[in-house]
Amino acid sequence: MDDIRMTRMLLDHDYDYNDLRRLQRAGELVRPRRGAYAREDKPDQMIEERHRRLILGTAPQIRDGAVISHGSAAVLYGLPVWPAAVERVHVTRSRSGNGIKRSVVHVHGAPLQPHEIVLIDNMPVTSLGRTVLDLARTLPMTQAVAAGDRAMALGLPRTELEVGLLGMERWPGVRAARRVVAFLDVRSESAGESMSRVRLGGGRAAAARPAARDFRT
Repeated sequence: MDDIRMTRMLLDHDYDYNDLRRLQRAGELVRPRRGAYAREDKPDQMIEERHRRLILGTAPQIRDGAVISHGSAAVLYGLPVWPAAVERVHVTRSRSGNGIKRSVVHVHGAPLQPHEIVLIDNMPVTSLGRTVLDLARTLPMTQAVAAGDRAMALGLPRTELEVGLLGMERWPGVRAARRVVAFLDVRSESAGESMSRVRLGGGRAAAARPAARDFRT
């Protein structure tokens, strides 16, 4: 876990609101979001670290049934992310319908199977495979391929993604997701290499050919 402390926890430990405001003015505490505090920011803190704080400050405040997903799940798995994908904490609820964007949380509505939910730091999170498919449906191909290549390097088999696609037959973005899955390559050594591969035109060709087999050493 991180250094996040919920407001109610600090109040239970003999702090009061005046103490919290004083510590915040002194720079000893920062408030990632309403209801949560953390130790001071580091000047060189990466977007992934900031977003992880936001996730940990948000998770205790969301209702039961919400599962951390999309770019937020990617941060927890250590997949490459870009600022637009982590402007809000992404959660999915197992239901149909349009998503809802709030100031801090983006709620997605989509079916979730039990095997697509895992626990990370006691928080429900979409599985690695489901996370990659959600990113592939919603992000530009360059970013989705970079995340998917990293996930495969972590051990995610392409067959899991292909099975997952079968259950998304009529979902928004599924055609884009198929292109991404067909183009993934476990041999990619960096997000930059993955993105360059797509930009060089391979993404168009991937849509017209069967998925390549994994190459593992």
